[in-house]
Amino acid sequence: MKPTQFINQLESNFTDILDIGFIVNGEIKGYQHKSDLDPEDVEGLVMRLYFLGMDPNKQIKFFINQYAENRFLYYIKISDEVWLFVLSDNNNFAKLHFFIQYLLSDIDATFEDDEHEEQPLTEEQEKMESAKRIQNLLFPSMSKLLEPFSDAYFYYEPKDVVGGDFYWGKTTKEHQWIIIGDCTGHSVEGALGSVSVMSILNQVFEHDMSPHLLIKALHKGLNDIQEQDLTQGYGIGCEIMVIKYHKKSHTVEYSSNGLSMYLMRDGITKYKTKSSSFAPEGVLKYIRSRKIKLEPNDAIFTCSDGLPDQIGKNGRKLKVKGMLAPIKEHKEVSKKTIEDAFMKWKGNAPQTDDVIFLYLKA
Repeated sequence: MKPTQFINQLESNFTDILDIGFIVNGEIKGYQHKSDLDPEDVEGLVMRLYFLGMDPNKQIKFFINQYAENRFLYYIKISDEVWLFVLSDNNNFAKLHFFIQYLLSDIDATFEDDEHEEQPLTEEQEKMESAKRIQNLLFPSMSKLLEPFSDAYFYYEPKDVVGGDFYWGKTTKEHQWIIIGDCTGHSVEGALGSVSVMSILNQVFEHDMSPHLLIKALHKGLNDIQEQDLTQGYGIGCEIMVIKYHKKSHTVEYSSNGLSMYLMRDGITKYKTKSSSFAPEGVLKYIRSRKIKLEPNDAIFTCSDGLPDQIGKNGRKLKVKGMLAPIKEHKEVSKKTIEDAFMKWKGNAPQTDDVIFLYLKA
């Protein structure tokens, strides 16, 4: 596996990664800089710590160093010649560490030099990468949004490099806002829709509004920027789940125009919502917010339709029943339940839609 392939695997599963790269035989390779820090300063510190970690008397395999306020560097030894470094705003690297161990146990860990063998990007690939950079600029730090919860898991995987599924959020003194959404289309088409939606959300959001009013404001904003009439099925379509979490009371206030909410409390209760894909004005006229008071051990779960609609190697869809089976079996969600069920069902079959899902426990 080439270094870039390894990095892509990590970035698609851990959205709080800022800078990342390899040190191969004393040289930085595949460095990807996303943080607001000076890249030369980061590289200098990376190399100084690398040489400390290479001390043969200490036999270090991995370590964590605080670089600045809310900036942490994680190192892990991949082989005698290769180290991986990750800069993140989250100092909890446990999941990342075990995921790397999982990758290394499942692949040939011989790393080849990309510089001589990697083919230049085609014009289409360059456009896709540009779209990804723009979309990522609007994505919030999901690790920060999940901080108020005792347990949480978030999964995001577009069908292509970019897609129509997206996430958005805001933190206020009393509330945590988290949104997942599904815009019409895949690839660049879907990404353009998601960028438009996230931009409008930033404009119309008010901290004291109810979730259903945010959805209404979003759709008004979409109508305002489009000449087409959305009631005729044209333009940017978007189904979203808006969650407003009251931190003190552990109450979830939510609203949606098409995505379902699942409550896990002595079983699973599904709260279905009406989709606005074909008749948005009729749905939005009657849309309301609901509240769920989360008791100890209660959790909620929501996802886009890409998860149950994934077609497996047998040619059939996973469906809601297959999606919820691991929750019923394990009585809870962890990184190894729904994601594993999705990957097992998918097998070698291509991913058929963008996938995003969210699990939150008070």
